[in-house]
Amino acid sequence: FLYIRDLPIMIRSLCNKNLQSNITIVIQSGAWDLNVGSIRRLLDKDRNQVNFDFNCNPIKHVVWVTSVPYPICHLDTNGYCRESRSYRTNSAISSLNQLYLNEILSRYHQMHVSIVDAYSITIPRLGFSEDNEVTCLLHYICRLEGNEGDEVVVVQTPGGNAVMQSVVNALSIFNINNHNR
Repeated sequence: FLYIRDLPIMIRSLCNKNLQSNITIVIQSGAWDLNVGSIRRLLDKDRNQVNFDFNCNPIKHVVWVTSVPYPICHLDTNGYCRESRSYRTNSAISSLNQLYLNEILSRYHQMHVSIVDAYSITIPRLGFSEDNEVTCLLHYICRLEGNEGDEVVVVQTPGGNAVMQSVVNALSIFNINNHNR
């Protein structure tokens, strides 16, 4: 996983490589920062870590995927879901998404930024069919690896599939628009 404070380092590393131009990056912020502190701490103490610097020549398109909501945990028989929540309430995740989106949209007018609101795509699904929407360790999409030599299987819930389709659409629309220029 990637904490938001690590994102500028990753982007700088990408920019320092001798890469072709017109790169698209897809980023899902996640809510890992809420694992170690509250939204208030992030706003008060760590706000300078919310510094997205995508300004480098090869990056022409950023697809920002918001963090998904935390499951309701209604069938949490072993307590793992509730114990892993930490500061990740859905109110805090929604606020964190808004903070990141405000930062990105206020800074990057020269670059094409596509937003995939994974939170809004998945939150309505949780109340009705959480059993079908959450898989392996509270995720909507995950890799399952078998024994050595077995193939890797990607498991997607309907919500995860809808998010991935939205990412594909954002990539396709950008490519179509750039091709027509």
